[in-house]
Amino acid sequence: MTLYEYIKANENVLPFWINNNIDYISQNPEYALRKYYRQFAHGLRDYPKKEVKKVLGSLYGRLYVKPIVFGGLGKFVNIDHGVFIGWITEAMRE
Repeated sequence: MTLYEYIKANENVLPFWINNNIDYISQNPEYALRKYYRQFAHGLRDYPKKEVKKVLGSLYGRLYVKPIVFGGLGKFVNIDHGVFIGWITEAMRE
């Protein structure tokens, strides 16, 4: 699986994950989302760092703004770009 396929697969599955875990997410949205993104970021470690660095900036729009903000969860949690990228890069270093 290429990096782009990996990102697209997560982009496609995230709305289903949200729907299937809405009770869990509503209890502590920031924690639940951070846990999801942490698992996603662990998968990024399998790809060349240079390649990941190129797409890092687009992940916020694809994996947070589109599914969370436009999906209606934005009223429960507000994570800015810097925090989101921090979560991803921190998890990649683990």
